[in-house]
Amino acid sequence: MFYFSSMSMTEKWSSSGMILVYLSIIAIVAISIVYRRMKTSYNLYLSILIYGFVLFNIISALAYSNISRLISSLLFIILFISNTIIIPSYFKNNTIKVFIYTFLFSQIPIILIPMIIDGIETPYSGAFINTNSLGGVVITIFSVTTALLFEEVEKIIYKKGNSMSKVIFYIAISLLLFTLTILTNSRTSFLTGLVVILVGLGILVSFSVKFKLFSNLISKAVILVPILGILYYLFNLILPMNAFVQENIITKFERKSSDLLDGRGYLWQTTIKETGLFGNADGYFIDNFSIGPHNTFIAILGMYGWISLAIFVIFLLISVYYTFKYALNVDNQYRYLPILMLTTFIMLSMGEGMLYKSSMLASFILIGISANNKTVIVSQGHNMKGR
Repeated sequence: MFYFSSMSMTEKWSSSGMILVYLSIIAIVAISIVYRRMKTSYNLYLSILIYGFVLFNIISALAYSNISRLISSLLFIILFISNTIIIPSYFKNNTIKVFIYTFLFSQIPIILIPMIIDGIETPYSGAFINTNSLGGVVITIFSVTTALLFEEVEKIIYKKGNSMSKVIFYIAISLLLFTLTILTNSRTSFLTGLVVILVGLGILVSFSVKFKLFSNLISKAVILVPILGILYYLFNLILPMNAFVQENIITKFERKSSDLLDGRGYLWQTTIKETGLFGNADGYFIDNFSIGPHNTFIAILGMYGWISLAIFVIFLLISVYYTFKYALNVDNQYRYLPILMLTTFIMLSMGEGMLYKSSMLASFILIGISANNKTVIVSQGHNMKGR
């Protein structure tokens, strides 16, 4: 599923990759129906919202007599059932671990093999159709490694028996991924990475405040921050990240300072003004602007209308609540991942169409884990030395 999603953004698989994504999620649902031995769990509020979203999408499809839109609507509910209900219900407590291994093993070859064969030239796109596609995939991987990094840092801060070697490893991997993102010239992906880091820091601070451990955080930060600064300095000597940022990101912002949205602003404003309750006719974006919307929310608005968009936004807001609650209340090594992955999907959606892309597929799985979590086990002093 993740492999086909990313491969759909390459020239070789552009026509068939997304079809294979659809077949993958359909297969997951079909297999679960055949065996019928799995006890499923779901979140009622999110389920109602998604069914409402799909209902109004279907109304939009019928209003414009659009078969492809109708099929797309039905595929969305299948995606929700597959990723948010079936996968978490089947793998249970191992879902996130299985996801991480599956996701990384499916994405790393797509990125690494072209680098080894062809090398890197900026702006770098690798095997992908454009640089933004590669940037989106790389920063999605970055959100995984950053989530693992924050958990390892937290273990050091709260004396949970961790070695510094893991922290250094995840820092190195995350910096390499962020550097590659910079080399793609993708401003959306670059900003997404920064926001992911800020959200992770926010969770770290929120956790310490909630459990009255802020003094622990400050005392360890006095030691850790200089160490992290030294590590970044050494990394910058090997790979001049500061120069890369200036050359590939800041220069691009300056070059496009008169139109930071790169021509998308007019498309977005026009879509907002012209769209009714149930969207627009088929081919609205190509016929009127000759380009796609480059924004998940504008894409939903243009296709399905204001009601569907409002429901989808509410769905995401409630999902943010569940993933934030999960990060603060569940004591496991993956608790940062759901909120950081959802942040990645939302941020990338601001500048690119992310429907059925890897960040969305991953977010739906992790939302299922967070929203259906029944065990809240973090407490001051529980399993954490020095708390």
